[in-house]
Amino acid sequence: MILILILFVFFFFNQVHPVEPHKLLIPGEKFRNSEQKQYEISNFKKSGISYFEWRKRKCYKQNFVLFQRSNLCYHDPHFCAQDYAVDEMHFFHKYRRWLMEISEVCAEGYYIDEKDTEFIKQPLEKEVIAFKKYIRETKRIVNYNNTSSNQVEVENEISDNKTRLRKDGAHGAVPVPNNKKKVEIIDTEKIRSETEIKKRKKDLEEEEKKILLEKKILESELEIIKKKKELEKLKSEIQESKIN
Repeated sequence: MILILILFVFFFFNQVHPVEPHKLLIPGEKFRNSEQKQYEISNFKKSGISYFEWRKRKCYKQNFVLFQRSNLCYHDPHFCAQDYAVDEMHFFHKYRRWLMEISEVCAEGYYIDEKDTEFIKQPLEKEVIAFKKYIRETKRIVNYNNTSSNQVEVENEISDNKTRLRKDGAHGAVPVPNNKKKVEIIDTEKIRSETEIKKRKKDLEEEEKKILLEKKILESELEIIKKKKELEKLKSEIQESKIN
């Protein structure tokens, strides 16, 4: 009986409060296809967080990539590109907080791109405050409460519709020539480009791991040196006490 009641409440809540997909998208984003859209809606339902917090998390992931080589990073860019370093190491706490603050502006509905990151000249609090003001004053905001424009676009479906219109003509009467060979060439170039990007990304990840490992080793060596100095000082104090 209790299980039936829980299922009824869950069903009723979802009917009364359906998910508004457009509120899951950060500025400049579209769903890749219908399957990805449904997958994201499902994950949002399970998350138990607000639309704003959902967008903020996505904005943080985007800003993590955008700002890792900007002047906001006050450490080696290789470390700002490491999620472990930024999320776990204490000397990154300011940098992570700044990323979160900027992510809030993004989640409000303001689009931020790589060009915007050049606005920040130094890794300082006043620079971050000025940057947030700059974005809010110069960019248009997405109105997530505008129910009259809640038609969410899906990239692949839009592309398919445009292809169909070109194929059938304006009124479905005039077919276009077969460009299969051209499409195959474009696809091959795309695959080659994606492969190169993946290889570069993998090489960069390996290099970053190596640097992080070297840093940990250096930190360990410094800690050992510190301990040795403390031990030598203690020995010296013991010897002096014996002489006295």
